[in-house]
Amino acid sequence: MPDNLEVITGVAAAQLLKGDLNAADATLNRVFSLNADFQSAHFMKACLLLKRNEPLRAAREFKAAGGFDVKAPVAPWIRLVLADLDCKEGRFQ
Repeated sequence: MPDNLEVITGVAAAQLLKGDLNAADATLNRVFSLNADFQSAHFMKACLLLKRNEPLRAAREFKAAGGFDVKAPVAPWIRLVLADLDCKEGRFQ
């Protein structure tokens, strides 16, 4: 696996979208072992915890990520994961 944190976090996003939560968690742990403060990984971890129905832990991770500015440029996979969460929660129905 590469050492580029954004690429590794993107792999975790793909695993998350496939529903492989354990693999996504392990991949994110790799990112945190390289940089415990990597914002995108904290955001992905928050999404993972939401999928696991752990909203309080997700809120803490989201706070660690520094929030999310919808107007700021972000990696495309972040938008994909957000859309996936919204669809599963029925927000786009």
